[in-house]
Amino acid sequence: MSGFTLVIWNPSASGCKKTGSLRDELISKDGVRLVESNSPASAKSAIRDGVACGCRRVVAAGGDGTVNVVLEALASLDNPNVSLAVLPLGTGNDLARTLGMPLEPEQAVEAVLGGEASRLDLVHMECETGRHVIANMCTGGNTGRYLEALTAETKEKWGPYSYLRGVVDMIGNLETFEARLKLDDELQDLSIFNLFIANGRTSGGGLSVAPSSRIDDGLVDVVAILDGSPTDMMALARDYVFHDFLEHPLVLHRQVRHVSVKARQPMPVTIDGDVVTEGPFEVRVEARRIPIVCDASMTG
Repeated sequence: MSGFTLVIWNPSASGCKKTGSLRDELISKDGVRLVESNSPASAKSAIRDGVACGCRRVVAAGGDGTVNVVLEALASLDNPNVSLAVLPLGTGNDLARTLGMPLEPEQAVEAVLGGEASRLDLVHMECETGRHVIANMCTGGNTGRYLEALTAETKEKWGPYSYLRGVVDMIGNLETFEARLKLDDELQDLSIFNLFIANGRTSGGGLSVAPSSRIDDGLVDVVAILDGSPTDMMALARDYVFHDFLEHPLVLHRQVRHVSVKARQPMPVTIDGDVVTEGPFEVRVEARRIPIVCDASMTG
């Protein structure tokens, strides 16, 4: 079966339980092979076997964690003829948003199977737990605590601006992290509440973090939310809603090719929603490495 599309279907993804006959629809299509996978190891094994048998596109059918697993597998195989597509079946689907994919899975199928591929920067991280890739977003600091504090009502009212609303709600309980950042050749010693290293534009299910980020510019957006008083943080939240919050004095924003981060105390660091380390780490960008299906307006 040469030139087929391999769908890595994560049955644990939240959207899989709401898609009805979508799985059967995919299986019934010519040139599509679907593999259910509950673990990174089984997904990577299926991708390795599929590429060896002539697969030309791998569809990550799940959330950002599933996308990360598929991307890591494709990066390790280094086959320039195999493209990645994202079928959004997760809770956040943040990379799918940056790619301009329809967020209703049934509407995304046509684009996923037949869409043209552009190029995705491959973002590498090295830390004490090993080497990783970042599909959408690396975060450090209080991120998980912010998101846990957001209620459905807050998300509905504030929409993509909910993130800093969460900052304000938790201002008295946030931990400050003293960290040294090397941003290309620039050194910064900062007191931060939170750190984002973004290949995509949103985090936490559409919450705007790096609105100017592009997937193919050879850069990551570094966004650090700095320590400030409750009054300052309220002003930052206001700017988040009404202005360009990246210009606020409590926000450091850089676009760089290389980042290293070392905090004085353990700082939880996540990649695409999963905690990977609490220690120092480095990030570097390999420009336009992976073919990926996306809306043409999302690339340079």
